[in-house]
Amino acid sequence: MALRLFGLIALLLILPAIVASYLESIDRLTREQLLTALHSRSITIAHAFIEQTSAGAPRAIRGAQLVGFGAESGGAGSRPAVAGPVPVATPPGTSTTLPAPSSRLEPAEADMARATDPAAGEPLPFSANYWDTTEFRLAALAYFALMAMAVLMAVGFLRGLSRFRAAAYEIALGRIGDNALAARNGVRELSGIAHLLDRLVFDLRYLANQMRLTASENAHSLRTPLATMHMAMGAIRRTLPADEPRTQRALKIIDMSLDRLSQVVNTAQRNDMTMANLVAAPRTSIDFTALAHEVIGELDQPARSRNILVRRKLRDALIVHANSAALKAALLDVATSAIDASSRYGEVAVVLEHHDGQARLTIEDRGGGAESPELFFQHDFESAETTPQARPDATAARLGLWNVKRTIEAFGGQVSARRNQHGGASVGIALPCDRQ
Repeated sequence: MALRLFGLIALLLILPAIVASYLESIDRLTREQLLTALHSRSITIAHAFIEQTSAGAPRAIRGAQLVGFGAESGGAGSRPAVAGPVPVATPPGTSTTLPAPSSRLEPAEADMARATDPAAGEPLPFSANYWDTTEFRLAALAYFALMAMAVLMAVGFLRGLSRFRAAAYEIALGRIGDNALAARNGVRELSGIAHLLDRLVFDLRYLANQMRLTASENAHSLRTPLATMHMAMGAIRRTLPADEPRTQRALKIIDMSLDRLSQVVNTAQRNDMTMANLVAAPRTSIDFTALAHEVIGELDQPARSRNILVRRKLRDALIVHANSAALKAALLDVATSAIDASSRYGEVAVVLEHHDGQARLTIEDRGGGAESPELFFQHDFESAETTPQARPDATAARLGLWNVKRTIEAFGGQVSARRNQHGGASVGIALPCDRQ
């Protein structure tokens, strides 16, 4: 938008120069045509005069009456005769032909020079230079004053847009409500957009609060009957005889189902709370490289206890916009899953690179449980805290990465998983990033 605005201003600045050059060329062409026409007419008149002079004196008509008194006058008196031209004696052998009259008209080049150069003489009326007129100078001064005002207004408008963009970026990512953008807006024309963005931020915060409230109410509503069922099962177990295996087995299955249902309720509440926190959590600029180093450092001790080598190849200065705590938890889940699935004396590779405006983190292992990588991100109710951090062999099950998928997608990223040819799996995380 800024380039288009400055391009329009530049076009408006150049347009008067183009119009003035066009008018000047038309004026010059008109003057040349007028001078050429006048010169041609002067030459025509001069040729006509010369031809008439060389044809001789006109024939005398009634010379006697004009010179003196004739017979018809009948006058008594007489008028003196008019003296005729005195012949000039010419020496013998000399020609009596009169010299041709010289032309008193100047050539066209002289007329053009006089018309264009006021110092050469009196300029022609149509040869006045309009560049030197007072009206033209006043018009040019007014035009440049208006253009200067337009440039200042454009610069001020662009500065206001830049400030508005910075404020909207900070408020939208920081989830700052209470009409913060409308209060910081300095462009009156964007007040409607500022109120709209503030309303969107308010809706996000309201939605997060409603999700927390709904999760708490649902969990509380389910825990009460579950607790009642646990107490009733205790009474039933005491009344049933212990020597009936089928009855005892049925009671055990019911107890396991109740425990599983309680775990599902707790995990569902935790997942809903996590999602609400992701919606309302402020986004900040995070050094993805430093965060990856921190996560690898926290998992260094569990990896050494099982002699697992962690190789890292991390590109520096990759900045992402996310919530630091949520993103760190997601990276910990992926790295923990890779270490838990690896066998003793195994190897885990962590690679961070920049590609097409994205920061791509790949965690690769050679452990088991990678027969169906597309199932890594399916929704489940297994919490990561219940899974041991250390496994004796490679037959351990991998952690569910449903929370990782949800967290990364909340920050505008993508997750993927694939099976390696040499065994194991590779989990990729891609987030939009900036370079420092």
